[in-house]
Amino acid sequence: MVFLLLSIFDHLSSFGITFHLMKILFILNGAKPSARKFQSAIKRNMSDGNEFHFVFTTKKGSAIDLAENAAQTFDVIAPVGGDGTLSECVHGLMKAQKTQSNTPLLIPIPLGSGNDFARNFNWKNDEANWRMRLASKAPIPVDVGRIQYANGEETYFQNVTSAGFGPTVVNLVEKFPSGWPGNLKFGLSILIAFIRYKKQTIHVRGEDFTWSGKAMAVVIANGKYFGSGIGIAPKANVNDGFFNVTIIGNITIVDYLMQLRKLKKCKLIQHPEVHYHRSKHIELKCESSLEVDGESGKKGNCIITVFPSALRFK
Repeated sequence: MVFLLLSIFDHLSSFGITFHLMKILFILNGAKPSARKFQSAIKRNMSDGNEFHFVFTTKKGSAIDLAENAAQTFDVIAPVGGDGTLSECVHGLMKAQKTQSNTPLLIPIPLGSGNDFARNFNWKNDEANWRMRLASKAPIPVDVGRIQYANGEETYFQNVTSAGFGPTVVNLVEKFPSGWPGNLKFGLSILIAFIRYKKQTIHVRGEDFTWSGKAMAVVIANGKYFGSGIGIAPKANVNDGFFNVTIIGNITIVDYLMQLRKLKKCKLIQHPEVHYHRSKHIELKCESSLEVDGESGKKGNCIITVFPSALRFK
């Protein structure tokens, strides 16, 4: 089949008709057995003429360097994993944009516990879905958030960053068996975090609002979902140039359980301790670390800025 396709391409090129076969790099989460199964499935069906390459992450953060180094060489980068793997690839490509002219397309393949960014587009991890997206002629521009910490460090996110009980939830999720469904792990972790987490004072300032008080969480959202399907920002749009900010103040576990059905349906919550805002620029001050795309981040005081339509997805 491959030789037949190449023969047809050579014949058509003699008439001045040319085709661009894409170089695709799959960056696979090395900690996920499902990623290795995915690689095996792709290798069994590589007859579409595109050039496929595979590389596995070896530790947290390694996808940043892999994506940055691949930016000038590849047409498409396909992160195979969860929101954390995708976030690292986004970070790497944003770094590459500072010095390089080429920015590859991103085709995320959701194989993580939460896969919350993929929910905005109903992306699946099956081969038919990503091949259909690859063949599409219409890339989707997506905003990217940059976090600048007070110590000078910076990172990027494509979905959500939060202050408050987010890192507690992330740490709890990692303690459950890897084979458990993501919804179950996140659901239990959120309930336990409500009991363990001591609400801290968080200060947040946007372009047209300021809020300060004891809070369960302050969520700066580019996408609608976090925590494996919790619709935390129902009005968020990944390419409108704005963050949606959801402030969850001094609420109880009973409040959360009463509103859980609405959260699962991604509906706005009517509660005196829940507030919604929009802003392109956020100043955040809190006592503990941030949660960034389902991973523990640095301690913040920080400034969070949106980069409109910074990357292209399919």
